[in-house]
Amino acid sequence: MIREGTRFGNGQALTVVEFRNEEVSGVEPPDPDFIRIHAALAKVLYLCGAGEHFDDVERDAECATTLRADGTTDFGSLLMSRLVTV
Repeated sequence: MIREGTRFGNGQALTVVEFRNEEVSGVEPPDPDFIRIHAALAKVLYLCGAGEHFDDVERDAECATTLRADGTTDFGSLLMSRLVTV
């Protein structure tokens, strides 16, 4: 059984995510308002091209084992990417 109002699309693809109620899944579904906020933010980031920036940061983090000698390392992004993987 699906709780009413818990179907969300991402606005870009045909994929629909369904959160089933706790009785069926054994896990409490997320708050629909939080999902709507997340979807709105994701759409804004997608439309402004932020995904490409995140891809670049992730790619740099995968390749970077040391800081660049010329000082151009985006240390904040590198540190954040390392913290996310912890």
